[in-house]
Amino acid sequence: MAASVSSSGYADAQGYPNNAQGFAWAMLHMRDKYAPNAVMAIHSSTWSGGPNIATEKRANLDVAAIARKEADFLNSAGLVGNPRGVSTWDLLSNDMADYDSAQPQGRAWWIATTKHSPISHAT
Repeated sequence: MAASVSSSGYADAQGYPNNAQGFAWAMLHMRDKYAPNAVMAIHSSTWSGGPNIATEKRANLDVAAIARKEADFLNSAGLVGNPRGVSTWDLLSNDMADYDSAQPQGRAWWIATTKHSPISHAT
């Protein structure tokens, strides 16, 4: 995926590829340089490998293949194989209820009047 990294003109991004991998490496490089004690996480989504494995109901869904695709992406984005002097991500993050509007699920996942999620409370 194309991204303006080295071509951005920002000194700390120079030399990194102009793609998602380069962006991730530049972020890690800047953490290493300016805030080495900061803990950084990369997001792993349930839908990034194709079908949303959290909501997909097909019995023949190849979850292992989808997981491999996501793992390959995360590995290339800084979990392993980083350039010399660039550390790796500290954590993976995930949001199972990532819908922030009523569109995909037919209802909002947050009840504004009660300040809780309908996933964990009766509505």
